[in-house]
Amino acid sequence: MTDWKKPFGSNKTEQTVAEKSQNAEPQVQEETVKVSDVSALVDKLFAEKLQAANLPKQETQSKEFLQVRNENFDEIPELRGFTAGVERKYVLVDGTKPISRNLLTRHKEGSPLQYINPETKEVHALFFSLTETSFFKDKHKGIAKVEHVHFKDGILTTYGSDIKLQKFLAIHPGNKAMGGHLFEEYNPSKEAEVEIDTFEVENEARNLAVQLSALKQDAVARLLCIDYKEDWEPAELKKAIYIQAKKQPKNFVKLANDPTLELKGTAKTSVHRGLLTYKNYKFYNKAGDVICTVAPNQNEWDAIADYFLSGEGRTTYEYLKNAIG
Repeated sequence: MTDWKKPFGSNKTEQTVAEKSQNAEPQVQEETVKVSDVSALVDKLFAEKLQAANLPKQETQSKEFLQVRNENFDEIPELRGFTAGVERKYVLVDGTKPISRNLLTRHKEGSPLQYINPETKEVHALFFSLTETSFFKDKHKGIAKVEHVHFKDGILTTYGSDIKLQKFLAIHPGNKAMGGHLFEEYNPSKEAEVEIDTFEVENEARNLAVQLSALKQDAVARLLCIDYKEDWEPAELKKAIYIQAKKQPKNFVKLANDPTLELKGTAKTSVHRGLLTYKNYKFYNKAGDVICTVAPNQNEWDAIADYFLSGEGRTTYEYLKNAIG
């Protein structure tokens, strides 16, 4: 009797599955590697690569190149005790700020660039190259590559790593420190001192302009103001004095503190009114007699003031002073 509980075709299905199981290919079990073993293998491969690359030799070459780039082995007295590793700036002496200006870095015909050793008196043609250990062309080995140096907007900035360039600039004939007139090392402290001196002079000039007597104000105005007029009102005279104190403070202070200021003012007024005449380095009185001769390179007002301080000149000064009121 057939079992009615078994689904139709169940025997066939079981046989098919069994057959497939018997005919299937045996599975291969995959090999596993520990993480620690992988790490060790990578380290080994990396070490082999480093050895093959011969890195120690390359590092030595790099150090040698840096040594040539940064060092100079010439016997130069001016470089003894040179401080390296600091930033330095250089500016043009004339104060101009062109967009770009080339600095001569090698000696050639028509453009001399030489260094004279102050001790040995030897003369060397300069040639700036980062591939040579000497600044002197006669000591170069092979063909050297010249390095070009430029000022930008009137400034040349060098860094602590630019040792060789800084040394070359230190002995460059155009350096003010070497007697040149082209460039100089920028000194912030020195610059600050100059500015402070300027502020102090300007302040002193302003104070003197206020303190000067009317007689001295007139004398300063006559000597400094090209447009001076005798009919100026007191307010106009003061304004002119204040303008000159601001415009040329150094000259103003020097003149205002000059003990012979009134003598010079009297002489200037006398010339203006025709009581004295000055021509051909000589002062003449109204009668046409020479009363004072100005020496070569001597200021005419200093000369006449010295004359007024003499025995003979004192009498002339008193006469002129009374004559101009």
